[in-house]
Amino acid sequence: TGIKKGTGAKKGTKPAEKVDLQKLGKDLKEAVESGKMTEDKAIAEYIKAGGSLGQGKSGGKEGGKVAGKGESEKGKGKGRSNFYSIVIGRLKSRDIELGEFTMEVDYATLNRYTSKWIKDEIIGKTVRVSGVSGQFRDNLLLIKKGQTLKVRTSGYIAEDKTLLFAHKFNVLERAVPFDPEAHGVPPKEFRGFEGVLKGKIIEVGGYEVLMEIEKVISTSKDSKAMAPNSIKGKRVRLAGFYPQYENLFKELRPTDIIQIGARHEDVVFDMFQVQGDLLRIEE
Repeated sequence: TGIKKGTGAKKGTKPAEKVDLQKLGKDLKEAVESGKMTEDKAIAEYIKAGGSLGQGKSGGKEGGKVAGKGESEKGKGKGRSNFYSIVIGRLKSRDIELGEFTMEVDYATLNRYTSKWIKDEIIGKTVRVSGVSGQFRDNLLLIKKGQTLKVRTSGYIAEDKTLLFAHKFNVLERAVPFDPEAHGVPPKEFRGFEGVLKGKIIEVGGYEVLMEIEKVISTSKDSKAMAPNSIKGKRVRLAGFYPQYENLFKELRPTDIIQIGARHEDVVFDMFQVQGDLLRIEE
C-alpha cells in the first residue's frame, strides 16, 4: 500500500493557508476595472479559490451581483441573477437554430455560489434554457424528447423562467435519470458533518469530486451530524480543491482511493468543502 500526499505545490506539506477572499475579491475587482483581466476570468478565479458569488465579494464589477437586484430574496424576479449550477431534468422541446430548449427540472446543484430561491422555484417546473452555441447545439441534437440531460448554467431570469447556458464551464449532455443518492445528495443524518473521510472517486471534474465513502476516519468535535457513519457506502460531493490541492487534484482519476478532510458548512447545501490533508492511497 502506498500513500501519495498532496496539499499544494509541495507534496507532503500542510495545506496552504486559507485564501483571504476579501482581499482576493478586491484585487480581482481592481484588475477588471483597470482592464488587466476580463470579468469572466475574474469570476472564474474567485470561484476556483472557493469564493461565493452571492456574498458580494466577487471579482466581478458588481461584486458578484449582476445589474438589477442581485441574488437576495428581496431582489428575486428583477432582471438576471447569477445561478452557477448543474441542472438535471428531462428534455421537453428544443430549437437548434435559436440555441435553446425547454426541460422539466428534477434537480439543481446548490452551493455557495448559487441562490436557494432559484432552486426552489425551478424544481418540478418546466424552464427554458437559452444561449446554447457551437458544438453544444450538436449535443442537443442527440438528445431525444423525454430523455434526461444535464446542463451547467450561469444565470436565471425569473420573469420568463429562463436559465442561461454557462459558456465558461461548458456542460450539456445526456445523463442518467436523477437519483439523489447516486448524485451525492447527503442523507439528513449526515448533514453538518465535519471530519475525515476515505473513499473511492466516482467522478472528478471542474472543481468537484463525487466520492463513495468507504470509511469515516474521524469525526471533529465541531461536527453536527446526527449519525456520521450513515454515509458509509453512500456518496458525497466535495468542492474547494483550489488553490491548495491544485497539483494533486489534476492527477485524480475515477476509481482512485482518497482520504480528505470535509466539512458541511451549511446544511441547506448538498456540497461539502474540503480541508486538511488530501491523500491518494495506492492499493
